[in-house]
Amino acid sequence: MELNKFFKTIIKRKNIIAYWVIAGIIIAILVTIFQKPVYITKAKWFIQKASSGSVLSGAGSSSEGNALASAAGLLFNSAGAGSAGIDAAILESPEIINSIIEKLEIKDTTKKNLITLGEFRKRFNVKTDKKLPFIEITYSSNDPQEAYDVLKTAEEVFINKNVTAEAKKAQLNREFLENRVIEAELDSDRTARKLRNYESEAQVVDIEEEAKQQQTRLLDLQNDLATYEAQLASVKSKVGDLKGKLSTSSTKIAIEKSIIGTDTDINKLKSELLSKNNKLIELQVKYTDKHHAVIETKDEIEKLKSEIEKRQKALIGKSFPAESIEDVRSVKSGMIDDLVKYSTEEASLVSKIDAIENTLGQYSKDLSVLPGKKFRLTTLEFENEFQKSRLESIKLSYETAKINEEFARHTISIVKLDEPILPKNPTYPNLVLYILVGVICGLFFSYANILVLEAIDSKIRTPEQVEELTAFTYLGQISCELTDDLSKALVKDDSTAGEEYRKLRTNIKFLKVDTQNKSISLIYPETSIYPSIVLANLANSLSKANNKTLIVETNFREPVIHKIFKVDVTDNGLSGYLAGNIDNHNSVIKQVSNNKNLSLLPAGILPPNPSDILDSERMKNLVLQLANEYDMVLYNLPAYKTFADSLIVSNYLNGNILVANANSTTTYDFSYVNKVVKKHGIEILGSIFVNIPGNET
Repeated sequence: MELNKFFKTIIKRKNIIAYWVIAGIIIAILVTIFQKPVYITKAKWFIQKASSGSVLSGAGSSSEGNALASAAGLLFNSAGAGSAGIDAAILESPEIINSIIEKLEIKDTTKKNLITLGEFRKRFNVKTDKKLPFIEITYSSNDPQEAYDVLKTAEEVFINKNVTAEAKKAQLNREFLENRVIEAELDSDRTARKLRNYESEAQVVDIEEEAKQQQTRLLDLQNDLATYEAQLASVKSKVGDLKGKLSTSSTKIAIEKSIIGTDTDINKLKSELLSKNNKLIELQVKYTDKHHAVIETKDEIEKLKSEIEKRQKALIGKSFPAESIEDVRSVKSGMIDDLVKYSTEEASLVSKIDAIENTLGQYSKDLSVLPGKKFRLTTLEFENEFQKSRLESIKLSYETAKINEEFARHTISIVKLDEPILPKNPTYPNLVLYILVGVICGLFFSYANILVLEAIDSKIRTPEQVEELTAFTYLGQISCELTDDLSKALVKDDSTAGEEYRKLRTNIKFLKVDTQNKSISLIYPETSIYPSIVLANLANSLSKANNKTLIVETNFREPVIHKIFKVDVTDNGLSGYLAGNIDNHNSVIKQVSNNKNLSLLPAGILPPNPSDILDSERMKNLVLQLANEYDMVLYNLPAYKTFADSLIVSNYLNGNILVANANSTTTYDFSYVNKVVKKHGIEILGSIFVNIPGNET
C-alpha cells in the first residue's frame, strides 16, 4: 500500500481506529482494577572468588612462586562472564531453592502448604550478563515483605552452599592431579628408556655426520671404479698390441696359456689377489690410507702380483719346445716382460672392479636405511620432550591445586551492586503502562480490521483504481454530495466542484481536435442518480462557455433531469416523437430558465418498450439532426449493466464517458462494462471518478 493511499485509507476509516483505541483503554483500566498487586524486588551481584594469586604475592619474589600464583589465579578466580553463568545455574538449583523455601516458610497461593519448586521458579528469575560477570536476580510476590526477604536469604544460602561445594571440588581436583603426576612420571621414564635403547641398538652417534661420510666414501669409490675401468681398457689394448707383434706360433701359444691361466697355482693366486683387493677397498672406506691395516694389505697385494708374474714367466719358458728356443730368444725380452706385466695388471684391475661394485651395492643399502633411522630417532626424541613438558605442566597444576585446597574455605564473597529494597508501591498493575499498551494494541487491531475491510471491499474507492481497470484516458474526478433534494444538485461556479466541471469540460473539448465530439453520454454500470447529476452539471458548465447545449432524457426508466433543472414537463417528449405522434422535435424541447444556451428534451410518456423505440431509424436520425443543430448534445442513460437502452443509444453517439461511482460501483461491474463497450466498438472518450465524501460503507 502506497503511503498516500495508506493515509487516505486511515482517514476514511478513522471511526474504526477510534473504536479500537477506546476499547484498548477501557480494557487497560479494567485489568488495573481487577488485577492483584504484584511487588518485584531486584538485586545485582558480582560473585567474587578469592584469588590464590593474591595470597601468594607476599610469599617471595621467586619465579616459581609467581608462576604458581599466576596459575592458581587463572584456575581459581571467576572474574569472567562464563563463571557467572555457572553461578547462576547453582543459584537456581533445587537444593538452594528448597533451602530458601524452608527457611522463610513460603506458602503457596492457598496459604496452606509450602510453595512448590516449580511455582517458586516462576517468581524467582536469575539472569546473567553476556559481556560482564554480573548476576541479576528478581523475585515477584503479592507480599512486599516476602519479595524482600527472599533475596536477602538467597545471598546467605548461596554463600554457605558454595563454600562447601568449592572445598569438595578443590579436594577432588587435587587428588585427580596427584594421580596424573604419577602417571606422567612413569610415561616420561618409559620414553627416555626407549630413546636410550634405540641409540644403543642402532649405534646412532650422529646420523647427519654418518650420512655425509658414507656419501663421501661412495663418491670416492665411484671415482676409483671409473679410473680402474679406464686403466683396464688401456691394459687390454696394450696386451692385444703385444700379441700382434709376437709372430712365432709357439710363442703365441705359450703366452696365451699364461694369460688364460691354465696353471692351477696361478689361478689360486689370482683368486687370492681378488680377495685382497676386496679387503683393501673395505679398509680404505673404513680407515685412511695411512692406517697400518691398509698399508699391510697393499704390501700383500704387491707380493701376490710379483709371484703371479714370476709364475707366468716360468710357465712361458716351460711351454716353448726345444726347437723353438732360438726363435724365442730372438724376440725382444722386453716385449715378453711387458706382456706378462700387463697380463698381471689386467687380472689385478678386474679383481679391483669386482670388489668396488660389490662395495657400492652394500653401501647403497646402508644409505637407504638412514632416513628410517632419522625418522625413528626424531619421533623418540619428540615423544621424550613432550612427556617431560607434560610432566612439568601437570606438576605445576598439582601445586596450584594444593594451594586452592587450602583456600577453599574462604572462596565465596558477593559484591552487591544493587541491593534489594522493600517495595512500597506495587510494580503491577501500572495504569499508565497498561493504557499505553492498550492504545498500541487498539492501533494494531484497528489496522488489522482496516486491512480486512479493504480486502473484502470490492468498491472502487480511488481514481487510481479507475485508471488501473481501464485503458481509456482518465478525465478527472468529480465530487458530489449526498442529497435527496435534486433541486439543490447544481453546483456553484465558484465552488471546488464547479472548478472540477470546468476541467472536465476542457478535457472533453481537447480530446480530439480534428473531430467534433457533439453527442456525449455517461456510461455507468449500476442504478444511481449521481451520474445524472454529473451530466446535468456538465451540461450547465458547457452552456456557460457559450456552447449551445441540449440534454436529451433517454432514461425512460427513471427520468430525473427535469427535476434537477426544475423544468415543467408535459406528456409530450422524446417518446412521443419516436412513436410518431409528434412531427417536429423542436416542439417538445424546453428552455432551461435563466440559461439561454441550455435546453432539455424530456422523456415524455414512459413507454412500455423503451429498447424497441430507441432501436429505430427515427432515433438514429434524431441523433444526427440534433448534432447539427447544437454545439453539444448530452444523453442521459439508464444503468448500463441493467438495461439494453444504454447500449443501443451509446452506439449512436461519437463520444461516451465511463463513470465509476465511489458510492456503488464495484471493480467487477466496472470491468464488465469496460469489456462490453470494447466488444461492441462503442466510442469511448475516457473515464471519470465520482467521489461522494461522507460515504464510508
